[in-house]
Amino acid sequence: MIVRGTVVSGASRGAELVQIYEDRLLHILGFRPYRGTLDVKIEKALDVESYATRRLEHVLLNGRPQIYAYLIPILLKTTTGEEKCWGMRLPDTYEKDVVWLLAHENLRNKLGLNDGDDVELQFFQKAAKKKPVTSFLKRLGGKESRIKR
Repeated sequence: MIVRGTVVSGASRGAELVQIYEDRLLHILGFRPYRGTLDVKIEKALDVESYATRRLEHVLLNGRPQIYAYLIPILLKTTTGEEKCWGMRLPDTYEKDVVWLLAHENLRNKLGLNDGDDVELQFFQKAAKKKPVTSFLKRLGGKESRIKR
């Protein structure tokens, strides 16, 4: 799916998030992302969860995942070139029409982008449904009720 968007300045929150999760992003994405994001305001709100192939998450003892961010493989197309990157969105964000882009290097500098520039984001196939994670206690000893205190 191709979505049109416009480059915008964000609240400079992306650099902080990349720094906090840098080691985990390196493990999940296979590269150390530039400490900052390129923010793109897309034409309409989009449910990125259905396109997320990776998640920045932590599995709790009860087996439920606590999701910090959804990660989506994206091809960014501009008038000056194109770049493979990753889109990132927090699950509780109020800006459903903004996607933060992560890449190896500063995309503004590499592609000569400024606020107001039009871009295209190519989202790849929808993500496969994840199987539910069994709880730690169930994996450890069968049923949770069998563990006595």
